[in-house]
Amino acid sequence: MDENVKCKTQNAKIIKAGLFFLFFCILPLEFCISWCLGVLVVSPLWAPEGTLFAKYTLAAALAQVYNNVMSTLREKPLTDRGRDLPSVRQVSVFTENRVGALVELLGVFDHTGVHILALTVIQCFDCAIVRFVFSDTDKAAKLLADKDLRFTICDLVAVGMDTIDGGLTKVSKALLSAEIDIHYCYALLTGKGLRGAVVIHVDDPALATIVLTEHSFPLLDENDLRE
Repeated sequence: MDENVKCKTQNAKIIKAGLFFLFFCILPLEFCISWCLGVLVVSPLWAPEGTLFAKYTLAAALAQVYNNVMSTLREKPLTDRGRDLPSVRQVSVFTENRVGALVELLGVFDHTGVHILALTVIQCFDCAIVRFVFSDTDKAAKLLADKDLRFTICDLVAVGMDTIDGGLTKVSKALLSAEIDIHYCYALLTGKGLRGAVVIHVDDPALATIVLTEHSFPLLDENDLRE
């Protein structure tokens, strides 16, 4: 009887120890592993874009690796002069929304040798944003800075349209096939021959130039604008 009691007592202690280990060691560890995997894989679906949390997830890292590999496999586009990844810079100037403000802004470039090749205006309640493409972006930016005007510069993709039938539609379809977002676009006059072209603001200018080159669209860069 004593031996049976001792055996039952020992078994009870083993069971208690096993339950303690299960509830306080195994289950918390399994929960932590599951949570970490869920964060690494699923979080890009709901994490705010551009945050550090979304940036360093496993899925985001794998996507970055894929994009890097694909960019090395794709042939880099060249313009007629042999430059790679051609682009055109846009200068966005912030000004007051009042009568005569645009005339004053345009007067900054009078008799400077800087030509305005494209212009579009976004009108807000008490301000306006004037987007320019210049024949000489660096010189234009210096002129604006000398006048203490606020402006930003970003890259656009410039596509020649003079030899393309239904070109804008074809360009849009080519970018759509690569899931590239078009934010906006507007017309551009280039060179002494006043060739027709369009400038496009996209979410990934480098990839857009590669895709459009693969579809045989003529791309322009800033040196082409100085002709």
